[in-house]
Amino acid sequence: MFLETRNFSHLNNETPDLTNNFFNINKKTLIKKKILIISGGSRNGNHLVCSSLDNHPQLPYLPGEDRVLSEIFWNYLNNPEKFKKKLSVKNSYKFIASLSGVTFDKWMLLSSKKITEKNKKHWAGNHPQGFVPLLEYPNQHFFDFNHEQFLKTLKDKFKKKPKNFEYLFLNYLEGFSKLTLKKKQSLILFKQIKKKTKFDFIYANSGLRRELYYLCKKKFNVKIIVPIRKFETFYFSKIFGRYKTSEINNKYLNEAWSHWKNKTIDYLILKKLFPKNIFIVKFEDLSNKKNKVKYLKKICKFLNIRFDKCMKTNTFMGKQVNANSSFTNDKIKNSNLMNRELIPDDYNEIYNEVEKKCY
Repeated sequence: MFLETRNFSHLNNETPDLTNNFFNINKKTLIKKKILIISGGSRNGNHLVCSSLDNHPQLPYLPGEDRVLSEIFWNYLNNPEKFKKKLSVKNSYKFIASLSGVTFDKWMLLSSKKITEKNKKHWAGNHPQGFVPLLEYPNQHFFDFNHEQFLKTLKDKFKKKPKNFEYLFLNYLEGFSKLTLKKKQSLILFKQIKKKTKFDFIYANSGLRRELYYLCKKKFNVKIIVPIRKFETFYFSKIFGRYKTSEINNKYLNEAWSHWKNKTIDYLILKKLFPKNIFIVKFEDLSNKKNKVKYLKKICKFLNIRFDKCMKTNTFMGKQVNANSSFTNDKIKNSNLMNRELIPDDYNEIYNEVEKKCY
């Protein structure tokens, strides 16, 4: 059966030793703070979920996708000694902040509005391979992030060397949450508002799987929403976003199928292992304007929050935004059709599991 843990590709092939002192996966975490994470595979509807939850009064604002969580794992996997050395130097908070964009402080560039023409042309749903986008949405106009408080919090928290994952990630989340602190808003008021929310932190990045396994296995107080999209439309979104073509050929099919299959199976295994932490939602249900309220209410039930009519409008930091689509032209988007004969034979078996395990 493909849902056995031995088929968990991200965990088995691209994960550092989680039993070492830094991760210590066998010891239950003492952290009680509630964390909400949105993470499906890329081009599966992460921003659709984020923009539906954005303005909910019982949830914190999410400043956007962030790479720190995945980069902690990548850095430790590739060179643990070098990574630990960077964490131990003076002003290590600057290095930690730079992981937000893999190699640069994403939040500094956004808050200073230093956005190049190249970055204006590419957003999270439309960029070449290897490019780290600054913008979440094609019509994003909000850049008023409180980078000063973000950096100040990191500086304060990391005066002490982070010796383990828990200390590093929790204190990063403390700084990350300050990005949405309004410039003229007092910290006291900010904390009062946070008390009304159901979660202490909210975080998002596509493709998190080994990271989610670790958080769930360590018994972090985490709820995770995973959107999954049908391969028939995922293919065009992925390929057009990366190569600016809707052509169907063997090279593109193999690439798109590998992405969709491996990540979908990994998320299904996570759901099997941690059913109380993982909530799978179908992209098509949330993108259907006529019926999406029904499924938004299911998400609210999972998060133990009330449904709010604001969820019917997709927003970013409270402002309405266009869909995070690979396409800038609806005619191109709507003309994409895939012959069923081109879809891999094992697709139906995998997607049947998606339908069984969602909601």
